[in-house]
Amino acid sequence: MQEIEDNLNNVKQGISLAQQFKTMVSPRMKKILVIGVGLALVQSFSGMGAVSYYSPMIFEQVGLGENSAFFQTTLLGLLSILFAYIAMKLVDKAGRRALLLVGLAMIASSHAAIWYGFSSAKYEVTQESLTSLSQTVDVAPLQTLVGSKFDTDRELKDAIQPLYTEREMTLHEGAFIKEFIKVNAYMIVIAIFVFKAAFFFSIGPIMWVVFSEITPNSIRSVAIPTFGLIASLAAFFVQRFFPWQLETFGAANTFLTYAICSTIGIFLVALVLPETKNKSIEEIETLLTEPEQGELSPAQAK
Repeated sequence: MQEIEDNLNNVKQGISLAQQFKTMVSPRMKKILVIGVGLALVQSFSGMGAVSYYSPMIFEQVGLGENSAFFQTTLLGLLSILFAYIAMKLVDKAGRRALLLVGLAMIASSHAAIWYGFSSAKYEVTQESLTSLSQTVDVAPLQTLVGSKFDTDRELKDAIQPLYTEREMTLHEGAFIKEFIKVNAYMIVIAIFVFKAAFFFSIGPIMWVVFSEITPNSIRSVAIPTFGLIASLAAFFVQRFFPWQLETFGAANTFLTYAICSTIGIFLVALVLPETKNKSIEEIETLLTEPEQGELSPAQAK
């Protein structure tokens, strides 16, 4: 209680938001800024927004039908609730840092598995696949592609696109992929489920716990909203450009970028973030902030 009172007494009353922001970006707060901004970006660029909003599209990419894709999406939603509850139970036992490291490692591994699944997929236009597709699509334009093989979904789409209007391509793209793809769909689907579970017992909810614990009272009213805004803007960016990523880079390379971002998050947590479990905000501030000019460090003070 005395530490809290002393800390609050040292915080200048009536300090403006501009002054708080200036303090937040000062060298003294650099570790806090790196952790806050880093976790905000890693959470968003781990790909959760894309998977949440476009999971039916992703499942169609592996050849699942529309009904199956929506069923899998419903299961993902239920899984999110379950593992968020698990995170609530574990966060004060296992600790924030441990859950983040384990979760991010699982996320990176899941995205790597999805990348491998899509990169090893093959696409072939056969007469049998056209017969099956003819129930929903006019396959006459595709006759010229019979016997053609493609290494990526991007190559397949590039070959089909000139044969149909933009509206027809948008409407039937999932059906084309479903009929022509040869892929280990189960590996990709399981990896997506593992990713979702790992996200919701680690960086999904725990990022917000860390935000509230690493921000000193002197900058709290600016720092937490700033970190939250960065996370929201980054999430919007990921959701907005995911269809463009699929269209431009293909599914494999899109998920490879998410694997790389998650791996960067592992190094961020391992190298910069201390364990905050069972520590007061004042203790965490001492761990993360540099002493002001002329001020003794905690070690020197002792």
